[in-house]
Amino acid sequence: MMKHQVPLYLFGTPGPVGGASTKILDLLPLLSRNFDVKLVLGPRELRHKPLIQYLTANSYNFLSRAKFPRKAYGIALAICELDFFSSGQAQRVKDAGLKLVWSNEMMWPFAGESDAVRCGLVDHVLFLSTIQQDAFREMYRGVKQSIVGNYIAPDSFPFIDRHNAPDFSIGRLSRPDPVKYPCNFPLFYEEIGLPHWRFRVQAWSRELARMFSWHKFDNRWEFYFTNQLPSRVFLSRVDLFV
Repeated sequence: MMKHQVPLYLFGTPGPVGGASTKILDLLPLLSRNFDVKLVLGPRELRHKPLIQYLTANSYNFLSRAKFPRKAYGIALAICELDFFSSGQAQRVKDAGLKLVWSNEMMWPFAGESDAVRCGLVDHVLFLSTIQQDAFREMYRGVKQSIVGNYIAPDSFPFIDRHNAPDFSIGRLSRPDPVKYPCNFPLFYEEIGLPHWRFRVQAWSRELARMFSWHKFDNRWEFYFTNQLPSRVFLSRVDLFV
């Protein structure tokens, strides 16, 4: 660590699936160039062996929320932590003397977020787009703001030529959460109406299979469970992401 690097306490969970998780995964090497990054993890994340192995193998510092210091110097950056405000963690960050930068990543406030903003806990809020910024305009009036978009590490997704592929593949990649799938999910894919197409979906689950049991999936459909294929391998088999 270089002496001039400012400590950055990062609240969020890096991972291979999910908008916020993949964003954090790609941000870690970028942020580490200019900050002494300390990833702050909850109990569930600390029990996730692949995550801990990844952080250790790449020499990323991490600590538990329980061991977050009472007094600290630097900046706290929290990205899409659902309980960050309701758990009291935001207040602990401010009580420790840190500046707090917050990125919600969604179009709606999390539990306790509006109260925290009203109490002055958030020093700087990050938005992904002007659309998201407009949705929070009243809540964050008077708070310093930046639109930062999303970053994807290009080396993680090398170009793969599918020009001579035998089919045209339409697909999606997400967590196997029912809220990620609209109720007419199979129909609007099939109604695109392209010839010689296939449908590839990751991640799928038994719960989702029950949820869409009313639909007869034919042999054009391929389903993969969570992390059955590495994200970049799955995406290399998709021509159109819907």
